Amino acid sequence: GASREVLLTYFWPESDDVRARAALKQLVHSLRQQVQTPELLLGTAELRLNPAHITSDVADFREAERRGDHKTLVDLYTGPFLEGVYVRKADGFERWAEAERASTARSFARAVEALAERAGETGDARAAVTWWRRLVNTEPLSARATAGFMRALDAVGERAEALRHAQTFERLVREEVGTAVDPDIAA
Repeated sequence: GASREVLLTYFWPESDDVRARAALKQLVHSLRQQVQTPELLLGTAELRLNPAHITSDVADFREAERRGDHKTLVDLYTGPFLEGVYVRKADGFERWAEAERASTARSFARAVEALAERAGETGDARAAVTWWRRLVNTEPLSARATAGFMRALDAVGERAEALRHAQTFERLVREEVGTAVDPDIAA
């Protein structure tokens, strides 16, 4: 949920309090009418979606994270949070969206890494390669993901591909960051 004050700041930062509150009231009423669900939103001081009437992929994502259900979390992640969404003259909204974008991306990366490590521990080397590959595609500058991917490739007998990936990673780090490659990758 979000307090009415926060919503006013996000969506009507340049409006005076009376106009912003009227706009929010009108928006809430319009949403309830369009969806034909008076109970769409719960709360008065803090508004939140009523999970009995409308769900959210982000709420499902956070619930999977809370349960430690990495596979469901990864399946729910379809890319950066609200990528390409911009609300004009709503800097507060943009800061919030960026924080959520970073948080969901970190949660996704941790879940993929956990799945990769579990696959490696259970002897499913091919699945480990698949998970590590997904992580390096998501975080191409991560030395940790690169090292995991290289170890997984080596475990399935793909040492040449692991070395090629190390060279690609080294070139990418040099071009994008301007630093030397992580010593673990070089080794």
